[in-house]
Amino acid sequence: ECLRSFPSLGSINAAVLSPDGVWLLSGADDGRARLVNVASGECTKTFEGHGSGINSVAFSADGARAVTGSLDNTAKVWCVQSSECLTTFQEHIAPVYGGIFSPDGARVLSESMYDDASAKLWDANSGQCFFSFEGHSRNHHPRPSFSQDGKSILTAGSKAARLWSAEEGCLLQTFKHSRVVVQAALSARGDLVVTGSLDKTAKLWNAATGDCLHTLQVEISVKSMIAFLPGEASVLTSD
Repeated sequence: ECLRSFPSLGSINAAVLSPDGVWLLSGADDGRARLVNVASGECTKTFEGHGSGINSVAFSADGARAVTGSLDNTAKVWCVQSSECLTTFQEHIAPVYGGIFSPDGARVLSESMYDDASAKLWDANSGQCFFSFEGHSRNHHPRPSFSQDGKSILTAGSKAARLWSAEEGCLLQTFKHSRVVVQAALSARGDLVVTGSLDKTAKLWNAATGDCLHTLQVEISVKSMIAFLPGEASVLTSD
């Protein structure tokens, strides 16, 4: 059942609910992000500053800040209350298709493709780039993710997913498929990884050892979703 639609937001590339469910943040082709009250449908704030369309939007865990990724090769952190741009991350050389905060909000993880094909870890306040995580292909990348404690980062693309140390920037494990990995997820505790590939399998891995624990034969496409369910005893896939 559709509870509410927002036709006034224009051509939207990304949207996310705030942690408290009160606000919807959208990113559009016109380079603007808009904050909408979910109950009333009213657009209360517009975030302007990108030079091209916005591909990704995300809130910090406390909902006080937002991060956007754009076709202009930058990611930006915004104050939600004032709509002021707080930080701009400018070292990507291709469009930014993903951006998220670390669980503690101190860092931002962004991702680019094409001639860049990297994920980068930044100081959310100063804009300093700590690490660049490379090794994936130029094309489709699932969104990167943090472990719940913020100590590990999962990226995916080409024929593998990779687990990295967020503290040292080094590669911890590689989880390989025979075809492109289009989805990957890290469990809340950081001890399990699940991947979905165009090789028509979903695999469950031990994050520490890199061992494959289970393989499920399932249709996977670039539009599929894969995630751990609460309690982490089950994995959800969709095509």
